[in-house]
Order: sequence, then C-alpha cells, then structure tokens
Amino acid sequence: MHAPTASSIQATGTPPAVLHVTAHYDSLLVTHGLAPHSPAFSRLWTPNLGPAAAALYRSLTDLVGEDASTPDAVVDVLCLAASIGVGARKAGRTVHDGLHRLALYDLAHTEGETVAVRMHAPTPTRSRLGRVPSAWRVLCP
Repeated sequence: MHAPTASSIQATGTPPAVLHVTAHYDSLLVTHGLAPHSPAFSRLWTPNLGPAAAALYRSLTDLVGEDASTPDAVVDVLCLAASIGVGARKAGRTVHDGLHRLALYDLAHTEGETVAVRMHAPTPTRSRLGRVPSAWRVLCP
C-alpha cells in the first residue's frame, strides 16, 4: 500500500461516477489485523474515521470479498453511497470525504478511478487510541 497521495478524486473534489475497487492483502494484517465487520474494528476505528468512512470501508471490503479469489469490482458511486445510507444529494461529497479519510489512515489508496482497499485494518496506534472510549481500549493487544 502506498502512502496517501493527491489523487484525481482529491484534486477535483468529487469522485467519478464509478469506482474500480481492488483488494489489497497484507498477510500480517490478515493474521493479526481487524476484520472490517468485527466488533473490535467498530469500536477502535469508528471514533477515528467517523461513522460514514467506517461504513464506506466495510462496503468497499464487501465488494471485493473475503478471499483473494474474488475479482475486482466496479461500483456506481450513487449505489455505494446508498449502501451506507447516504442519499443522492450528498453521495459524491460523502464518498469523496470517506475515501480521503481512508487514505489518511492508510486503509485505502486512490489512483484515478481505482481504489485499493486493505482487507484488514491494523490495530490503531497509541495516538489514535486517544479518541477511543477507555472502556473499549481493552480490545487492543
């Protein structure tokens, strides 16, 4: 996975009409990371990403599946936004902002219309755990 860089999505401020989603597998994170639908992911990452970006991450990983045999996916941005409960009026902006947040936390990388999404998330760093309620920090190894 590359470090977040300026992409056409970030440069124009709006995502294209469709996105090509590819899976990024990191063997260490597959073994030790957090699955997108796990309670630990929800509790440890949602306070950092925000609810819309966390839901977007889950939807993107669902599109390309759990294993490496699933082919890449092409998704309409309006359908993607609807899958996380966002209407057509705010769809483009919500997807744009969510992709930007995912790139900041190295959970996804955008290049043009292509989004490479990590299939498992790392445990948040100590500085990111500051946003997590103390009762939920016990989930961290």
